[in-house]
Formats: sequence, C-alpha cells, structure tokens
Amino acid sequence: MLQSLSPEYMGKLFTKTFLCVPRDYLYESAQGSAKRLKRHLPRFYYYLSLRPIKSIISHLQTEVFLISFPKCGRTWLRLMIGKVLADLYGIDEKNLLNLKRMARSRREIPAIRVAHEDNPDYKTPEELSTRKPEFSDKRVIFLVRDPRDVVVSLYHQKKHRERCSWEIPDLAEFIRRERGSAKTIAKYYNVWIANRNIPQDFLLIRYEDMQKNTVQELKRVISFLGIEGVSDSILRNAAEFAKFDKMRAMEKKNAIKSRALKPGDPQKKQSYKTRKGEVGGYRRELSKADILFLNDLIKTELKAKIGYSGNVPMLTGKNWNSEPK
Repeated sequence: MLQSLSPEYMGKLFTKTFLCVPRDYLYESAQGSAKRLKRHLPRFYYYLSLRPIKSIISHLQTEVFLISFPKCGRTWLRLMIGKVLADLYGIDEKNLLNLKRMARSRREIPAIRVAHEDNPDYKTPEELSTRKPEFSDKRVIFLVRDPRDVVVSLYHQKKHRERCSWEIPDLAEFIRRERGSAKTIAKYYNVWIANRNIPQDFLLIRYEDMQKNTVQELKRVISFLGIEGVSDSILRNAAEFAKFDKMRAMEKKNAIKSRALKPGDPQKKQSYKTRKGEVGGYRRELSKADILFLNDLIKTELKAKIGYSGNVPMLTGKNWNSEPK
C-alpha cells in the first residue's frame, strides 16, 4: 500500500480518473443512458456520480488486471475464467462474466478487473499513455491478437454495435485513420510490452495460441491467477462451454444477461459480439491494397516482438473482396 500511495503512482491514477473523463463514457455510456442529466451533461454527471472516487477505490482493491485492446478475445477468456471458478468453487453465478462479484464470494479468488485500459480505441497513437506506474503493485494479463484481425473486428463493432455508427467510414478508410485504428493498436502493444516490467508480474496471452491450444493457455492464466486445485477436466469443460458456436447461442438468447455478450441487433450477424472468431479472417474482408497497407504498418510500427509479422501470405484469385462467411 505504501507503494500504491507514492506520488507518481497516485498522480497517474488521479490524472486518469479526475482530469480525464473516459471517452467511452462520453460517447457510449452517457449517450445511451436513460438518465437525462447524464445524456445532456455527461461531464457534470461523471463527477456528480462520484465515479472518479469509485474508480480509484476499485483500482486500489484490484489484484489482477486483464487488459487488452478491444476485439482481442477478452470476453471469451473472461467467460472461461468465470466457468472455471464456478465449477471449482461451486458458485451459483448466472453471469459468469462478472469476475469481480465472484471474487467477493470466495477469499481464494483474487480481485480481477477486466479493462480496455486507457480507452485506446478512442485515441490517436500520440494520445496514448506511455507510462504505467499505477500498475506497479498489480499483476497484469495482457491479451493480444493479430492487429489485422483486430482492426477489422473493431470496424464491425463500431459500425454495427455502438452508437454514432454514422460517423464510421468504410472499412478501407477506417483501417487507415489515425484515431483508434491500426496505428493505435500497434502503439498500444508497443507501450505495454515496453512497460511489462512495471507490474509485479506480467503474462502475455495471444488469441491465436488460445485458438490453437485453448486448454493449455487457459491453464497458464489460471496458474497466473494463483488458483489452485483446478483439474484438467475443469479446464476442458470451461473450454468446451465457451466454444464459439456455444457463445453465439448464449448471445442470441441473452443467456448471460450481460451487455458484454448481447447483440446490437439480433437480426444482424455483424452486430454480434461473437461475430466470427477466426484467425486470419481479415484476408476475406480486405482488398489486396488494404492488406499490403496493414502488412507494411506492422513492419514499420509494431516494435513489440509478440509474434506478428508483416510477411503473412495473402489469399489470391476469387477470394479477394469475397463476402465474409
């Protein structure tokens, strides 16, 4: 706690919560609120609701942060963690995504906070925070995914699930824009890898590895959380429970009762959180010029050595610009 109260630590935390109203709050939470005051005076309501103070308290109480850029598979991983905890401890929790509430039910479960830290999808690369002293007494799980798949999935998130979708340009323009797109993704990865020694402990998880060996990657996460006594059968059950087709069925029925797993419009496939869940699916949605642009961006902008190359083979022939399946 003494380290938590250091001037640098608290100064950074104060700046993030008091001086900077989160952009996702302004553009999504406030605009979609049923409360008139929150809709029309979001900044005033932000302070009136004591949200900054609550955020600081929440940060100080959190032991483990699960952090990612949006559309990296965070909901998938979060659901599997919730299923493991529910099965291991016999927790009767309908919303398995609510890891914070599950932690309050058992002392063995660390306080886990799931966050798109710094709201990077609303920022240009230059606006991102480059130092993370406020995580010096925390453990961090950092989830990454191929930036090309991330930016395409993010486009559909912005276009079909969020408000102000009319402000979103077409896909080709979206991947090239400065704010919250491909360049920001690369910079966000660079920043966190450069700061990986700041937290007490740091675990890098790749979406592609989760797809290839789900049980093994989930086991790494559970071990990092310090959860003991988890059998392979519990891990396999969680992986089976959270398979893509089953998550899609849960989302369609709103079985989890959570905004995190609910379609924007049940009649539109592109508005689902579980949209495709593929590795390399971007190659069926982008033009050759778009892919070459992103490949070059990865070569020049992505300094973090996390396994993504700008020399990925491309689909050819009839596959260019084909409709996504």
